[in-house]
Amino acid sequence: MEIYMKYFKEKIKKIPVELKYTLLLFLGTRTCLIIIGVLSRFILKPFHHKPAEWLYHGKIWLDMWGLWDTGWYLRIAQEGYTNQQAMHGVASPYGFFPLYPLIIKLTGFLTGNNFIAGIIISNISLILSCLLLYRLVKLDYDENTALNSIKYLFLFPTAFVFSGVFTESLYLMLVISCFYYAKTGTWFKAGIAGFFLSLVRPWGVFIIFPLLYEYLRKKDFQFSKIRADLFWQLLVPLGILIFFCYCWRQTGDFFVFIHTEEKAWYHKMTNSFSVLSFGLRWPYDSTVTFAADLMLIACFLVPIIFYVLGASYGLFALYSVLLPLVYSFDFHSAPRYLLPVFPFYILLAKLKKSRGLDEMITASLALLQGFLMVFWANGFDIVK
Repeated sequence: MEIYMKYFKEKIKKIPVELKYTLLLFLGTRTCLIIIGVLSRFILKPFHHKPAEWLYHGKIWLDMWGLWDTGWYLRIAQEGYTNQQAMHGVASPYGFFPLYPLIIKLTGFLTGNNFIAGIIISNISLILSCLLLYRLVKLDYDENTALNSIKYLFLFPTAFVFSGVFTESLYLMLVISCFYYAKTGTWFKAGIAGFFLSLVRPWGVFIIFPLLYEYLRKKDFQFSKIRADLFWQLLVPLGILIFFCYCWRQTGDFFVFIHTEEKAWYHKMTNSFSVLSFGLRWPYDSTVTFAADLMLIACFLVPIIFYVLGASYGLFALYSVLLPLVYSFDFHSAPRYLLPVFPFYILLAKLKKSRGLDEMITASLALLQGFLMVFWANGFDIVK
């Protein structure tokens, strides 16, 4: 028996520290979130909003990971995009990009259930995101900073969304991949990651700007050093171009995504300052005010990211924070939009703080996330 125990301990020691740390945090946080979600469902049963279309599996601890946009991704995975769906002024699948539902469809062949496939994809993407984040941070900082970045990723107030049937985990994994391959000079892989990123969300195409900055930085901003590997960056806009061409073939409207967003969800170009001001002053909905406060904090942190972490991280944080304000009036989704902005986690990890302060921040973020999980699990639109 002692021989087996010794062998088992030796095997555990050989597991990379970032993998052990990630799995420990993943299992610990997901277990706590499931317990909070299930208990709150029973306690708040007379009050929560749970329409029939959110019953994807029949078990509470699974169904609570599928809310709001989940139904759209599952519908696309099941039916795809058709010409009949593109009705102007009506919400349709054309308001959502194809990569995530396509992977759900492919994985669903193995699981036999698209909803379970979506949960698996999101959680695997979350774990891979943490491992990639560790490698990325280790390129510039020490191991303690890299591990703390993972910790703060799990502790972000709305990090429970990473395990839901949403695109956040997949988007985060591909974003970090883009930066990792760019910083290691593997431009072909950076372009491939960017190509897939622009098929997850429309904002994914903007990753080309931090990638171009990293490329020029490595060339000391001397145009004479530019080589053919620069053109791998063109793979990034190619992804969104392919989707728009597919939309044109299906509907005759190259910009059907934009038209659907504008007419069905009222997402259109607006003044970001007026949007933020409106959210901060909105007296009738505390969830809007909460989201606006979170966006205001994010706006304050962006210039700090530029100063502390560098321009490429700063560019990514800048457009990730501003685009929801410029193109969207839905403040309920703002806390979710901030999730993939991983420089926030690195910045928190780099803060010089005492052990007591670190423990206070950790406990505060954990309590806030647990509080928000109650609303999420019961279908209230504080996060949607």
